[in-house]
Amino acid sequence: MKYTKDNIDRYYLKTDIHIKETMLKRSVLIKITKLYRLLPVILILLATKANAQMAEYNTGNFWVYATQQKSVLMDFVNSSTGVFMNNGTTYYLGNYQNDGTVGYDNTLTVNPGLSSFAGTSAQTISGSGTTTFYNMQFSGLSFSLQQPVSVVNQLDLSNGIVTAQQTTLQTVMNEVQMSAGSSWVNASSASFVDGFVQKTGNTAFTFPIGNSSYYRPLTLAAPAQATDVFTARYIYADPTVGGYSRTAKASGVGEVSDKEYWILQRTTGSSSPQVTLSWSSTSATVPSDLSRLQVVRWDGSQWISEGNASTTGDATAGTITANMTGYGVISLAVKSATKQLDVKAYLQSLWNSSTLKMNQCLTDDGVTPQFTTAVDAVSVELHKASDYSTIIYTASGLMLEPDGTIHSSGSTAVDIPGTYTGNYYITIKTRNHVETTSASALSFAADNISYDFTTADSQAYGSNQVKLKTGVYGVYAGDITGKTSTQDQMVNGRDVSQVFSQANLSTAGYAKEDMNGDGMVNGRDINRVFSNANLSIYAILP
Repeated sequence: MKYTKDNIDRYYLKTDIHIKETMLKRSVLIKITKLYRLLPVILILLATKANAQMAEYNTGNFWVYATQQKSVLMDFVNSSTGVFMNNGTTYYLGNYQNDGTVGYDNTLTVNPGLSSFAGTSAQTISGSGTTTFYNMQFSGLSFSLQQPVSVVNQLDLSNGIVTAQQTTLQTVMNEVQMSAGSSWVNASSASFVDGFVQKTGNTAFTFPIGNSSYYRPLTLAAPAQATDVFTARYIYADPTVGGYSRTAKASGVGEVSDKEYWILQRTTGSSSPQVTLSWSSTSATVPSDLSRLQVVRWDGSQWISEGNASTTGDATAGTITANMTGYGVISLAVKSATKQLDVKAYLQSLWNSSTLKMNQCLTDDGVTPQFTTAVDAVSVELHKASDYSTIIYTASGLMLEPDGTIHSSGSTAVDIPGTYTGNYYITIKTRNHVETTSASALSFAADNISYDFTTADSQAYGSNQVKLKTGVYGVYAGDITGKTSTQDQMVNGRDVSQVFSQANLSTAGYAKEDMNGDGMVNGRDINRVFSNANLSIYAILP
């Protein structure tokens, strides 16, 4: 061939076309290959799209370092083979499913190691894997917790209620686990954990819990050991509905709240730290006298009192702290404003051996009773167990009925303020009988206290009672006056002289010298006092 200019030009043109065709084929082949490699991902996205939601999957190892941020704009799925380590900041805007391992690398810098759930619609946190967050934040709309999550450093409850899915309200599952030394911020009525929160460690901790839109934290004082574990939740419901009958209660327990209760379990350890509960306007009625409030605990069969170590606030909102003897289901209770003391006693001079009751005191006509139904007016005193000379409380103007029962006006018993919860001697005082007190101090922890002086002489301190008939005993008569015209706790010549003087004056009516209450002072009254003076009867007191 002859190499002319035209031949050379045609050769290079043909070669150039061949090269371009080859490059085009290679480009198409590369694109097809890439498309083929992406086909599984495309199919997954298309399948997920068909279910109206796309997801980001992790099947291998993925690290977010301290200086990095990552936003998951769709659902996040960490497979059983996936390891996702977040030392930086990761935002989850969709649902979260972890079937593998999600955590942080504690050998590297953790700054801030924040996992934030910030979706504008309800988010689900689920999966069968292990989820550990250094810092965790809830700042979205609402959250359904369907797997346990651990928080190592701080839980931020900025917005949205975290509802743990449980088979029953009492079953601990899908809880928020707070590690030793961890803390939380921003809990409020707009953001709390509606479910169990678990705390490990030996520092005081307030559980950020609530239910039914009510934030009702429980504070636990510092446990003894760093390995101690406590788990708590709040339930806004009548305890009876949960199987804890409010009417089944031990002595000393007041009216149990029908609005709410907490569950506090000592999961690990044996220490018994104090517990502080709260109340608000949504709670059962709290009295202005906060000393009547108490923490109560279900012991398996009934409510028992855990007491009232201290309170803050007022009737509308406040806290109560109790020293606990155990844990489990706990609530608030209100002790009655008044206790009922059922006490019974007979007076020797009014005893009627025919009716086996006492006669009523009469007026000066010898027919009309001084009181409508009562035989006489008496007083009941409560004396300090460790020092009888200290009178804790006096109930005066009480009515003594013919059958020996004593009661306040308008009541069937003696009304005692509910604030008196110690041990006290019960003392009977009248206008013309010897002061008589119970054989021992009685506990007034309960709302109802009973004591019967009439069944034995030993029911009185020092067995200082008179036998009225077999098995029936009464208070000695005759202590009317003393050196200062007041009773001196003994029957002696002064009392005899006093009665004798009034008999000489033919005194009639409701007079203290009228021992048998027949409306006149006469020889029968003198004989009664004289007889007991000869026996040297006097008050025997602790």
